[in-house]
Amino acid sequence: MSTVKAQNPWIVFVCLLISVFILLEAAAFQSPALPFITGHFGIDPGFAGAVTLAYYAAAVVFAPLMGRLSDQVGRKEMILAGLIIFSISEFLAALSPNFGVFLAARFMQGVGYASVFPVVFAYISDLFKVESRGKAIGYLGATATIGAASGGVIAGVLIDTYGWSIIYWVSGVLAAIGIVIIYFTMPKTINRSNKQVIDFPGAITLLVTISSIVTLPMMITNFGLASPISIGLIISSVLGLITLILVERKAREPVMDVEILRLPGIHIPAVIIILQNFCNIALIYALTYYIAGREGWGATETGLMSTINYIFNSVATLTTGYLVDKYKPRIFVLAGSVLSLGGAFAYTLITTTSSYTFLIFAVSIVGLCGGILNSSLMKIVTTDVPEALRGAGSGTYVMFRDIGVPLGSSIGLALYSFMSRGSGGASDPTIASTAAINGVGMVVMGVIVLLILASLLLYRKTNSGVQEKVA
Repeated sequence: MSTVKAQNPWIVFVCLLISVFILLEAAAFQSPALPFITGHFGIDPGFAGAVTLAYYAAAVVFAPLMGRLSDQVGRKEMILAGLIIFSISEFLAALSPNFGVFLAARFMQGVGYASVFPVVFAYISDLFKVESRGKAIGYLGATATIGAASGGVIAGVLIDTYGWSIIYWVSGVLAAIGIVIIYFTMPKTINRSNKQVIDFPGAITLLVTISSIVTLPMMITNFGLASPISIGLIISSVLGLITLILVERKAREPVMDVEILRLPGIHIPAVIIILQNFCNIALIYALTYYIAGREGWGATETGLMSTINYIFNSVATLTTGYLVDKYKPRIFVLAGSVLSLGGAFAYTLITTTSSYTFLIFAVSIVGLCGGILNSSLMKIVTTDVPEALRGAGSGTYVMFRDIGVPLGSSIGLALYSFMSRGSGGASDPTIASTAAINGVGMVVMGVIVLLILASLLLYRKTNSGVQEKVA
């Protein structure tokens, strides 16, 4: 394992929170910018999910790898490397001459993110005792969502004033500042882990598989199920899954660690967080296009909506972080899952004349539920992963958490585009966008039913590896 030299853990943790704030604020810049980026490159909204896919395909695949690697080379070193990659990629995105280069820059951003967030998550177990981890998780989640909240509204104003590329210039500079802060304030890490073999074949196979699965809905929507592209992706997804299973069975240190996934405190939360992030992102991105299409509204309104979502997420994350140190986290997982059904239902009530206040109400419920689930699930994970596998365990959980994001963006935007075109009111963009947002809300409600069932399973599951403190 990797530990830090003796020092006040909260001082160390504050330094880590700075890097999390920078990355998550940069990620939040993306939501209000998406309609303008696709418009700049002449990309149909049905393909907009590719922007998110490029980022999260890298984040999903590299999260467990970087988490495991941090057990060997040191936490500080891995975070510095991630911030350097992220800063360079932000400048590349701002200077992209075409959509292909832009997607490559987004992929690099995902690698940078994967080198930072899972490592910071692993640091919680290194720095704090079990009875204090919920509080630390709350601060981590709150910092991330505050960064995301401020990023949404700031991005909206910047885009309306200077154009979409400004957000990448700002993010690149912030990441460079983060490099300086971490380098000069973070203590050296002490490496006590035996050298492990990095599963690059598994990582490549996982990348192909995840990319194929997540891209498939977007291609089916735009080209049809019987198109050569869609058929090719179906074949690629199936073969990728089969190959991944075969490769991981022989790997010494698999990127998909079966032993970790066998823990009920890992695989059930992984399923829940995938479903939760899918629902959250599908609703947020669909609402982004709905708002951008309303007359008189623009990037500022979409950015503010994103900010409100993250503010409620932040408050719920911090509050739940304190509570899960006293009560069973499973109670909050179930409560957040049930409450999220109301948020999705509110989307089905949106009309062509819905007030901005009503939209705020809908997005607030979505943010609130996300914060409740994130803190409670992270508490379960940090208490169930064996000490020697903290980096790998946290990376595995973050990998599954991030799978839900590209799924939500690609499927959500594909559904929005498909329902908008087939609404019967295509001649009136407002009617079409309203029908689309209602349809996305109904689909998400169906997914939330599965989320509730998984939460019930977690609630009933007895897991001796999780020591839950009951007040």
